Amino acid sequence: MKTELHSSNVKKRHLPIFEWALPVFCILQYYTYGFLSVGLIMIYVLTALCFYADSKWYIYKPIVYFLIYILFNNLIKMLFIQEVSSEYYNTILEKIASFLVLVAVSSRINENQLYKSWTIVAVPVLAGMVFQSFMAYGLQKPVSPISILPISSEMARQWTISSLRPSSLFSEPSAFVWFMLPLLFLAIKRGKYVFAIIINLAMFLSTSTTGILLSLLLWLAFSVFMPRSRKEKILSIILVIAFVLLLAFLSVFSFSKEKLITTDIGDSFRLGYGFKILSTMPKNQWLFGVPYSSVASYITDSGNVPASWYDIRIPYFSFVNAFCQNFIQYGLIGTILYLNLFFALYRGGDKEIRPLLLVDFLSIWGESVSFGSGLFIVQFAVLIALDKRKGFSKNYIVLHKEGWSNENSYCYDPLCQ
Repeated sequence: MKTELHSSNVKKRHLPIFEWALPVFCILQYYTYGFLSVGLIMIYVLTALCFYADSKWYIYKPIVYFLIYILFNNLIKMLFIQEVSSEYYNTILEKIASFLVLVAVSSRINENQLYKSWTIVAVPVLAGMVFQSFMAYGLQKPVSPISILPISSEMARQWTISSLRPSSLFSEPSAFVWFMLPLLFLAIKRGKYVFAIIINLAMFLSTSTTGILLSLLLWLAFSVFMPRSRKEKILSIILVIAFVLLLAFLSVFSFSKEKLITTDIGDSFRLGYGFKILSTMPKNQWLFGVPYSSVASYITDSGNVPASWYDIRIPYFSFVNAFCQNFIQYGLIGTILYLNLFFALYRGGDKEIRPLLLVDFLSIWGESVSFGSGLFIVQFAVLIALDKRKGFSKNYIVLHKEGWSNENSYCYDPLCQ
């Protein structure tokens, strides 16, 4: 028997595993021991358990297309390269594992529980930000990231540096921002404006240029994309103006303001450096990308990038934004497929996720949101999980244990009530 059901009305009785695991993963992914990340180990194990226990999954087709292209691209390059590095094999395994994680996570998350869980996990994170801000801005004492697990030698450089930039439980301010942005979105969506303002001020205290700009754009996006009352839209605009004034006139935000004003886009690692590297690509490699396993390998081994542009002693010498990273590694075809991950959700997804979708799209011009990275997993897990049109959109394949369906119908299962 088949009964047509709206996916948002189907309540599965399951433990809120990923509702808790996702915000915790945001914190634990930065703890690495050798080549292993504590966060990834946790999320991989939970994914395997959920595939064993669950009976229905939603598969976002644009990610399937991009994954197939990446695998094909890597395999072709491996055939024509005499010495194939292990990095190619690692990339293939990483992409497949990340795809399975996205399928498992986005198929079983309950939005209300996600908001509650993320809020609880955020309490010690916000407390850490307040404490470090008092030390840095009030007492003018440098602070280091607050670690909750032992620090390995590989992590020491990131976690032991002291500065006047608070980051709470994260290794850098931008990581704090990316933990807070989904929670800010959920808080604004629910009309929890006081809590949303607290989150926004904490993001300002982090001095992250990315956090300042994207948080303000998120408020404005709600007034544009969401069917809200005139009062709520006016409130969003007033709050944005108030945040800008606070940033301009309060001394506690002076470092954030100075960093925002003095950032040179052309010399910025996050914004301009990737385009400099991209400009060195031979034109015959624009379609499919460079014949190297990573951007770092291209920079150091191709001979196309002047040695004066980078210093291999700096850990982030190969950091480029996601757009440039995809173009360099996978060419124009791969970049189009990557951008389609966002455009397909905009065209066929739930309009309520558009404010967060816009912020995530803008992030690819300043962050390394590559397929398989922790940030990519969090971004698309939340976006796909909150897309209430999964049961109606052509963007998805609905996979059951007894088979798969591409139709707008659902197998009725009393265990999923």
